[in-house]
Amino acid sequence: MSTQIDTALVQQYSANLERAFQQKGSRLRDWVRVERQQGEHAYYDRTGKVSVNEIVTRHADTVLTDTPHTRRRVSLRHWSHADMIDDPDKVQTIANFQSPYLTEARDGMGRQLDQQIVDAAGGTSYSGKTGSTSVVFDTNQDVAVNYVDSGGAANSGLNVAKLRQARYLLQKQEAIEGNEVFVVTAKQLQDLLKETEVTSSDYAAVKALVHGEVNTFLGFTFISTELLPLVTATDVRTCYAWTRRAMIAAIGMEIQTFVGPNPSKNNNIQLQVKASFDASRMWEEGIVRVYADESP
Repeated sequence: MSTQIDTALVQQYSANLERAFQQKGSRLRDWVRVERQQGEHAYYDRTGKVSVNEIVTRHADTVLTDTPHTRRRVSLRHWSHADMIDDPDKVQTIANFQSPYLTEARDGMGRQLDQQIVDAAGGTSYSGKTGSTSVVFDTNQDVAVNYVDSGGAANSGLNVAKLRQARYLLQKQEAIEGNEVFVVTAKQLQDLLKETEVTSSDYAAVKALVHGEVNTFLGFTFISTELLPLVTATDVRTCYAWTRRAMIAAIGMEIQTFVGPNPSKNNNIQLQVKASFDASRMWEEGIVRVYADESP
């Protein structure tokens, strides 16, 4: 064979695009209260607990007791992702970029909704008649990174003791309603498995949870996402447990897809995905913040 055969060698390219590993869309939307919103702000009125009065005499006067009223404000934020496919791109490549680009954008928009839910879980909520009163997270609803059932406190990852404490804090507030979720990262699931492997009868249940055979444990449905905040200086991850109606997602516009020529860009094809949404913590009593150590 000719020693110059290399000039005839061909290159093969795939017409398919490979997608990066990623969370595909929203995982938390089904685990919060979803409300449709039209307007910059929406207000949700809440009633509080009341006590009753004992009648101890005949013909007693009626005792009036005010029913507590509070209000929570949710504001909309608007999101967009756009990209261009120039006409020369279509004739100089063998791949069809339009569908994969739109899929990536829609998945990114779903992740953004989850990010807003996570941020709102531990962030500032707004109360009062006009929504001008800031409400910070109630630290009485925290499970510390060094929480232990007994003995000396020591930083730890997620363990069964912390799960029990989170459930106790919700139950103490009468916030167990049968739709509780525990939001973790993959690291917390692995910590659970290691913590129970030798010493706990919970090992079989946790192993099934980590392996995806079940998604519930101690009454919580576990949702894994890598969007939870991590303080890198201390290697402490913030996880959350909540009952569904403790969190609200306001949707002004569902994810919309637009594909068409852009006259200001030589009529090249523009792909755009838009949505309007945000989230808020609705009830402090219905959410617990759980800290987990991720030190190597």
